[in-house]
Amino acid sequence: MKTSVVLATYNGEKYIEKQLLSILEQTVLPYEIVITDDFSEDKTLNIVYSYVEKYSSVKWIVTHNKNKGFVSNFINGIIESTGDVVFLSDQDDEWKPNKIASYMKIFSAYTDAVLIHGDINVVDMNRHLLQAKTQKYKDGVSKLNFIDFVKKPNYPGMSIAFKKDVFKKNERFIYKHITSIKTHDFLLVMLSAFEGGVYTLGNSYCDRTFTGENVALREVNRSKFIRQDRINSAKTYINQYELILSYFSCHSSPIYESERIEVNKLLNAQKKRLEFLENFGFKEGLGLIRNVHHLPSLKSLVSDIFSK
Repeated sequence: MKTSVVLATYNGEKYIEKQLLSILEQTVLPYEIVITDDFSEDKTLNIVYSYVEKYSSVKWIVTHNKNKGFVSNFINGIIESTGDVVFLSDQDDEWKPNKIASYMKIFSAYTDAVLIHGDINVVDMNRHLLQAKTQKYKDGVSKLNFIDFVKKPNYPGMSIAFKKDVFKKNERFIYKHITSIKTHDFLLVMLSAFEGGVYTLGNSYCDRTFTGENVALREVNRSKFIRQDRINSAKTYINQYELILSYFSCHSSPIYESERIEVNKLLNAQKKRLEFLENFGFKEGLGLIRNVHHLPSLKSLVSDIFSK
């Protein structure tokens, strides 16, 4: 199977070189590298083109957006890719040398695998470890079941590899819902969960760099009890559950009926959660407690109650 790396860039001159080198120094090189740039105004593209010239043994595709945001930027790169398996990459990651080889061995061993999501370490700009195994996956290789999938809102794309067929098969759905898709990574995991299988890895084959600029990593140095963050979390769940229900609506097969019922319960619980976080009233609190079994965890409930 041919492999593509889709690397989204935007004003990443401080980080892009390290990530390009970590991709180009893989024990198994990718067939192609797709750079999808969201109208960078610094030297990012100059650095990219210097590597295109230097590493001519790899196929390169450099494509451009015009400040469309990270979701459209990644989707643009996926569309342009031609490989059978697509690896996603942020501009400030750094891969272990055996990442591609390790993922491809798993695709070969688990024939129903459509998407693989590995664990992730977070490091600072000097490569010092800040957080290990942020996804808390079991050691080894495990298939993600439906309940675990729907109760986990965050699947950082930089540790995702997926078979492109799942994207091509669902292009009509993706384009129809493009304005309501908040994260491309959850979208890909969702489609893969229903179109085949999602496998998780207990090992981390890439480091995510905390630069101080990446909003997605602000939790590294933030309290878990900030109410606005809890509100945003509830809104993320609601968006994702509504996206899943939209997918079910496009696939009327009765095989999804039990999943549909479960997702509606989870959606209702998050709506009650949002009401509580926005109003902090006694009535809203009772509504939240009645739905406690459909919240991600008791720990999440405690954080909501004590948020400020």
